[in-house]
Amino acid sequence: MKLIGKTAVRSELNNGTMPRCLIVDDTDLPKTGRRIELIGKVFSHVTKQSVLAFKGLFLGYHNGKSFFALDFSLHGEEGKNKKKPYGLTAK
Repeated sequence: MKLIGKTAVRSELNNGTMPRCLIVDDTDLPKTGRRIELIGKVFSHVTKQSVLAFKGLFLGYHNGKSFFALDFSLHGEEGKNKKKPYGLTAK
């Protein structure tokens, strides 16, 4: 909050013409390593299919000039099928 307050002074010099907004994003983070714990199949709304990935949720603040990452979380979707948690077999 201190950093946002200090940058607000600079954005006020532009007579408040620059937009200030919160940005919420959910994105797929596909598998890139050979072995990753608790990764699962998540449904990608972009490709309309399930991919082996984590789901990343991000919250940021944009003041017209700068972007500040405020919070994030990584999720794996366990799924409905109890025999195949995370969409995968034990193998």
